[in-house]
Amino acid sequence: MDPALQELIRSDLDQDDQVEVVVRLKDPRLLPKKLKMVTQFGNIVTCRIRRGDIKETYHSPWVKSFKASKYVVDEPLLRYHSADRSETLLPVLSRQNSTLPSGKGVVVGVIDWGIDFAHPNFRDADGGSRLLGLWDQSQTWDPMTQPYGYGRCYLKQEINQALASKQPYRALRYHPAKGDPRNTGAHGTHVMDIAAGNGSVGYMGVAPAADLVFVHLAAKGTGPLANLGDSVRILEAIDFVSRLANDRPLVINLSVGRHGGHHRGTSLVEQGMDRFLEQRRNTVICQSTGNYYKAQAHTSGIVRPGRAQEFFFWNDQADRTPNELEVWYPGSDQFIFELHHPEIPVGWRCDPQQNTAIEINGLLVGKVYHRNTEPNTGLNHINLFLYPNAPAGRWQVRLFGKKITDGRYHAWIERDGACPGCQSRFLKKYTDPSHTTGTICNGFNTIAVGAVRELQHETRMAPFSSMGPTTDGRVKPDLVAPGVRIVAARSAPRTSQQGGAGLTRMSGTSMAAPHVTGTVALMLETIRKPVEIHQIRNILLGSTDELSPTGNEKMRMGSGLLNLQNALKSVRKYNRTLGRRKSLTTGSRRFARSGKPAHV
Repeated sequence: MDPALQELIRSDLDQDDQVEVVVRLKDPRLLPKKLKMVTQFGNIVTCRIRRGDIKETYHSPWVKSFKASKYVVDEPLLRYHSADRSETLLPVLSRQNSTLPSGKGVVVGVIDWGIDFAHPNFRDADGGSRLLGLWDQSQTWDPMTQPYGYGRCYLKQEINQALASKQPYRALRYHPAKGDPRNTGAHGTHVMDIAAGNGSVGYMGVAPAADLVFVHLAAKGTGPLANLGDSVRILEAIDFVSRLANDRPLVINLSVGRHGGHHRGTSLVEQGMDRFLEQRRNTVICQSTGNYYKAQAHTSGIVRPGRAQEFFFWNDQADRTPNELEVWYPGSDQFIFELHHPEIPVGWRCDPQQNTAIEINGLLVGKVYHRNTEPNTGLNHINLFLYPNAPAGRWQVRLFGKKITDGRYHAWIERDGACPGCQSRFLKKYTDPSHTTGTICNGFNTIAVGAVRELQHETRMAPFSSMGPTTDGRVKPDLVAPGVRIVAARSAPRTSQQGGAGLTRMSGTSMAAPHVTGTVALMLETIRKPVEIHQIRNILLGSTDELSPTGNEKMRMGSGLLNLQNALKSVRKYNRTLGRRKSLTTGSRRFARSGKPAHV
């Protein structure tokens, strides 16, 4: 059983509580009776279930994989300073050509935190909102958010009514500062402006005439200022955006992520996104690849037969949040896991198919789960949870080979969204910067974007941008785009009720991804026939500019640098090969659902 699921069903928790889970079904038409389905993407479903019914349903023959919802956070915004003043500050690869498409007729969805709906860059010529809808998942449930059962949905008419008032945030009961806990400008506002701002203030976004949808992510039970979402609510946000887009072309931006997972693209949220893209034509999901190249969050190695492999990680004294470490290794092997701390005279051991409590003087400070053959990868999985009362300092992990046919392993320390300054890390000696792409950006159909910094005479990799490949050997990121010192909209501070009109600079792969999102919107406007996701990927990735990598940069660049002009030329060339033209408005097929599965 998934370790996070085991943590979820502890006996000290309310067994009648309804919890959010994501499930892979054996047959998408058949659903175990105690699961209540909310959204469906092929055989991937998000559901509600009574906590006390999880064990029974987990063993249902109709369930292939059953997961607790996993947290995601916004990519960390970086304070990047450079003495080279030739670095560009433009948010796009040049919209100075007025003959470019504008994204008209295309929907751009952003799933993030904090949208300043009152900012001039998200309004039309009459001052009305360009937003088709805003779903704030953090608010108390209202009937408009069926079938999800949480949060509050604001549609265009209600947003326009709020904009007509003197205090629009108070009128709508939504303030962008709830997505701005550090008071530096909300992440989602900046991302949305890069992708599709109209240029009323500052620079024009890539798709300035696109219609907009925003989802403010919030995991269950988190506070209003916590930039914390989860995998179930990401899938449900995608469903919401698709419903509002109806049959129009759609591109969704996800600048979110974490460190952990197996990095093979087969987590249930990644499978759900892949199924969604296979079912809905003229639709793309763009994701940031992560800012984890220097995060000291990954290590790897080989356990030799009859020998042990060790690595060390640091647990910060200031960190009062839980910490998590994962080890993934081949299903044909069997490791023995040992954990030691220099101030504790005894260590802890966990064999395959065992759980071990980490206790110090009778006090539970953590737990280790060691399971064989995770159902979506076939890999074995060791998951260590250290609770806030665990000792700080240097911890040692030793891996012994009980049965070795391969011996290779990867380990990640999960990102701490609540305490970035005291993030647990591997000691530098053991750090491996490869395989540091974000947890949920490794899918087969989604597009992962790394970041570059553009100088006057050259383009260089951003020093923070994560490195591939995936652990099954595929290239990630798929391409790169500008992500350093990008100027775009700044949301209003929490003290303001009048509406913001500011700008700010931010750096990160979060800023690179919306460049691609906006470019895809222009491609979807230009294309003259309903296209499958693989066709869009081929056109986009085949039009990039090759870069000259140094060192290990090749595994950070994907197919190369985004080239907006080349992408549009490739679309026009594709149109000519069709031999006929279709209206864009009839070029997208309605997202096909298989209907609610029957309970079994």
